[in-house]
Amino acid sequence: MTAVGLIKAVSEHVRAGVANYRLEKDGGGQKPVTVYEQLIPEEVFENDDAAEYHPLIGVTLTTLEDDDERSEATLDLTFAVYSEDADGWLDLMNLIETVRLALLKKKMLARRYRLVLPLTVELIERQPRPFFYGLMTAKYLIHQPEEERVQMNGGISTWDLRK
Repeated sequence: MTAVGLIKAVSEHVRAGVANYRLEKDGGGQKPVTVYEQLIPEEVFENDDAAEYHPLIGVTLTTLEDDDERSEATLDLTFAVYSEDADGWLDLMNLIETVRLALLKKKMLARRYRLVLPLTVELIERQPRPFFYGLMTAKYLIHQPEEERVQMNGGISTWDLRK
């Protein structure tokens, strides 16, 4: 549940960071940002009006890595905005910057997940207008359980290979 807890904690933090963020809809009105955990549901894309499901952020766990000293999880945050305006990339950059600042401002989430720098952002040069996409990669230290040890003859502490 550690990985699931991280996805939920980061998603909740991102939601709080963009709670007041709104993009102007083509034709008037404003649209809040929707944050999805792990997968964006297929039914979201069944709506023919792309402006209705944008802007969005998907928070996806991509890797878990353990070594002898630490455990680390990598999350990809996928950003998507829709704009008929040629300057729609500005909406994308503003949204990414809002989330970037929120993550850097609070590096410890749920008192158990610690952001590991660098926090990276990738953009593609040729955006498929009217869609604009960006990717942020965030790594977090996660809990690593205490390894079980047994006492062998002579008092040497070692691993129990039978388990």
